[in-house]
Amino acid sequence: MSDNNLVKLTSYSAPYMAEILKGALEANGISAHVFNTHSSSIMPHLSQIIPFDVMVQKKDLVAAKKLMLEFESSALSEEPPEE
Repeated sequence: MSDNNLVKLTSYSAPYMAEILKGALEANGISAHVFNTHSSSIMPHLSQIIPFDVMVQKKDLVAAKKLMLEFESSALSEEPPEE
């Protein structure tokens, strides 16, 4: 993936959300990368103010946005398991 063709799809404050979205995108054939993961591991106290950017290729942006909306709506609509 060439860096000069990358565009930001979205940002998350939680690295696991960025990684889950990346996995969902890649499972659907869209190359994705999460930026700033190293910054938070070097300076964990800054992890709440340094966003985790999910980047995709410019040509995949429209499809990635559609998948992201589906991902976010399903993640928000899931009910916690009953105990």
